[in-house]
Amino acid sequence: MKFFVFGGGLGNQLFQYSYYRYLKKKYPSERILGIYPDSLKAHNGIEIDKWFDIELSPTSYLYNKLGILLYRVNRFLYNHGYRLLFCNRVYPQSMKHFFQWGDWQDYSIIKQINIFEFRSELPIGKENMEFLKKMETCNSISVHIRRGDYLKTDLIHIYGGICTSKYYREAIKFMEQEVEEPFFFFFSDDCLYVETEFADIRNKIIISHNRDDRSFFDMYLMAHAKNMILANSTFSCWAAYLNRTAKIIITPDRWVNTDFSKLEALPNEWIKIRV
Repeated sequence: MKFFVFGGGLGNQLFQYSYYRYLKKKYPSERILGIYPDSLKAHNGIEIDKWFDIELSPTSYLYNKLGILLYRVNRFLYNHGYRLLFCNRVYPQSMKHFFQWGDWQDYSIIKQINIFEFRSELPIGKENMEFLKKMETCNSISVHIRRGDYLKTDLIHIYGGICTSKYYREAIKFMEQEVEEPFFFFFSDDCLYVETEFADIRNKIIISHNRDDRSFFDMYLMAHAKNMILANSTFSCWAAYLNRTAKIIITPDRWVNTDFSKLEALPNEWIKIRV
């Protein structure tokens, strides 16, 4: 039996579920119980089963409480540099441990499972349907710009200074050279920044209405673009994984400013811009 911790934003949940599915495939007879700590319910909480045709790992009241207790103990030990109990947070993490707690952002795992499918009857909404139709009828390029939480004091030293204006300008220039009559669809939590920083780009639309519990639909729309410019974000990354038709996908060559900067999540065919 194993305990498997789920949490974080939608992109992280998708990576976690991928690894969970990988473990189920590797150990089909082993019981794997989901653990869902409230402290890890970032953004909109656990939502992967709401948007994707999947079944979450089973749990029970007793096992979930026991798993959350073990998670809190390990969280304390991890934050203070002590050895963890039944768990390993050092990459690459062992799949043999009883307590599975990690991010598992590794494309080699993604390739070994069947990629998820969106649920068939999603409440897309009229506005998103109009954008979707436009993306299908032009040489659409999604541009994901994430600022919001990345500018907070506890995160800016990790994620800041990577997807700068210089990065986006270089990526846009590349697209303009490679794509005939490109049309840019900007997805951002900071419309004012996009409007002022990229005011010279005429052939664009800024999409910002998918907020809060409907933010998933930014991922859904980006997954239907014909080309993509990504942010240093697992949300961006999964929009690209789910996109079956994109010809050009551009990403920064690193996602974080910490020592854990080796990216196992990026396929070789994606274009990496040095940042």
